[in-house]
Amino acid sequence: MYQALYRKYRPDKLSDVIGQKVIVNTLMNSIRNNKITHAYLFTGPRGTGKTSIAKAFAKLINCESPNELIPCDKCVSCTQTNAKQNTDIIEIDAASNNGVDEIREIRNKVLLVPTYSKYKIYIIDEVHMLTTGAFNALLKTLEEPPEHVIFILATTEPHKIPSTILSRCQRFDFRKISDADIVDRLRYICEKEQVKIQDNALFEIANLSDGGMRDSISLLDQVISYVDSGTEITENDVHDVSGTLNFDSMVEFASNILNKNLENTLSLLKTYDENGINIKKFTEQLIKFFEEIILSKETPNYLNSIVNKSEKFENFKNIEIETILECIEILNDTLYKLSNTTNPKILLELSLIRILEKIKQENVVDDVKIPIREEKKVILKENNNIVSSVHKETPNDIKQYKIKSYDIYNKFKNQRINNTLANLNKAKITELKKLLETLKPKILGSNYGKDVSLLLDAQIKAASNEGMILVFEEKSSSESFNENIPLIESIMKNELKNDIKMISTFLDDWNVIKNEFNSKQKKYEYDFNLINEEEVFEIIKTSENDIQNEFNDFIEYV
Repeated sequence: MYQALYRKYRPDKLSDVIGQKVIVNTLMNSIRNNKITHAYLFTGPRGTGKTSIAKAFAKLINCESPNELIPCDKCVSCTQTNAKQNTDIIEIDAASNNGVDEIREIRNKVLLVPTYSKYKIYIIDEVHMLTTGAFNALLKTLEEPPEHVIFILATTEPHKIPSTILSRCQRFDFRKISDADIVDRLRYICEKEQVKIQDNALFEIANLSDGGMRDSISLLDQVISYVDSGTEITENDVHDVSGTLNFDSMVEFASNILNKNLENTLSLLKTYDENGINIKKFTEQLIKFFEEIILSKETPNYLNSIVNKSEKFENFKNIEIETILECIEILNDTLYKLSNTTNPKILLELSLIRILEKIKQENVVDDVKIPIREEKKVILKENNNIVSSVHKETPNDIKQYKIKSYDIYNKFKNQRINNTLANLNKAKITELKKLLETLKPKILGSNYGKDVSLLLDAQIKAASNEGMILVFEEKSSSESFNENIPLIESIMKNELKNDIKMISTFLDDWNVIKNEFNSKQKKYEYDFNLINEEEVFEIIKTSENDIQNEFNDFIEYV
């Protein structure tokens, strides 16, 4: 059977470990000075060498005759370890053995002396997955273990480990491995495997692996399988396998965004998606690309020291940094949400639309943004000087709302949630989702695009024949939505001929509601004494006259 490259080239000696020099030196000196402790904790990102160092360290301290801290590979302990049959080095995956019983079994067995080694070593991977009871069972053994027992705990999430465990371990924090170290290791593997590969491809693999040696070797393994035998691997091959874009494609895509060309931007995204691009990785690429644009403007020498591409960012030299920062902020929010969506392409499309809308909103007077609708010339009279600009009018029938009384509003919100859950109809959710999709074109070209965008950002979690509950990640988004329910319902009625009643809440509150509903802790009954929206909301006028009133004699329409 074929052996994966990351397993084949896993270092079995501490001296062979790449990128963790400080940790390796510390462990080797502890052996040299006979200061081996009873418990170690290895923390850090995935693929940075935690398990590899744990195994190499265990092998070395059990070797009967090491030569300058290099295992002899001849003694019983070494040969048994190499054959993966050493019963004195026990590896445990805490993700699947996380209960109290498993840890109690360890506690009972630690009293047994090693079979043929100096130490009995327990390597517990993903230790943060242990239950509270399991941690408590492990605590006493960690505090006073027998002299022949050593524990090596490994985790990517040390914040989930109780402080009582942390305080009993010698902690080593593993860092991400540098791109240069990863490239050196990949080049060594390619030479051993007799694989032809371009340097650009090696650097791209290192860049995409984000400091993880295992990830980079796994990606190299995939690329080698993808390319025909004997063919030189190129940077484009790496992007094909990883579902990412090359630099020239990123320049083209970012140029369309910053040139406010929505049609081309969405068309390119559709093409990339059809070609199998990974939307989450692409979003990460886009954020990094915008960051590099800023670096090329502010610190070109620093950028050159990293990627040697600053001269290729000339197309973006006239773009304001504030504009790029706004793009990054929206994309960062999108990246956080992508993990919880079943349709990442739509989520990214909506974010790109929001970005372009934000870039287009440049007609600002005294920090007041003029709404965009039909073109109309505006004359600003200021200090007897006349300044002309283009204004797009908002129709008089679009209104904004505010809440009259929060006491009534809270009753109104609870009533709509209760009524929806009392007559729950799961089939209605799918129907409403499809219906809302048809509103996407209204985000642009309409004076209520912001409200439609907010509506499409929410997830429909429950629905009945007459109502639906929408859930937002953030409380602020939910409150903003609920403040304009009359407006959003009128959009639904006018555009989709749907008269459904809606209410929103945020994720933490929804989890409480869902648990109460599923466990039947609370009985949801329909309330026929419906609270009218007029009791809850009042209109804030947003018409052309409001702009005139805001600037008094400073604005004249012609």
